[in-house]
Amino acid sequence: MFGTRKAIIDFLPFGGHILDMNFYPISLSFTSAFSFVLGFFVIYKNPRNSINVTWGLASFCVGAWSFLFVLSLFSPSQEIANLLIRILNAVAAYIPVLTTHFSKEVTGVNKDKKGLIYFGYFISVFISLLAFTDLFCYAGTNVP
Repeated sequence: MFGTRKAIIDFLPFGGHILDMNFYPISLSFTSAFSFVLGFFVIYKNPRNSINVTWGLASFCVGAWSFLFVLSLFSPSQEIANLLIRILNAVAAYIPVLTTHFSKEVTGVNKDKKGLIYFGYFISVFISLLAFTDLFCYAGTNVP
């Protein structure tokens, strides 16, 4: 049935052009959609539970990061792409601290000591503010 490469390519969806597609936007779009849905579902399930809130916020940050990445890939100009990349870097600064906060809430380790979490949020705010300067993301050249 599939004797030649042409027969295999003709059998594939989109006339074989699926092999030429860039799968980054597709996977980032799925990641964004699933992260937003998961974040909404988890917070909707029990909005008063700190475990649900921290995981929901982490999921929203991952969803926003993925969505902004897709938008930056299809932006009409370099200036808009640079702005979107700066915003997604600012959002991405909160993913590690929210995940760490979630892990701390789930395990119940050192519930009375929240200094590390507060320090993590402080660093995230600092990185978010720094993301809009040339010190963090230099927008002067195009990176292939």
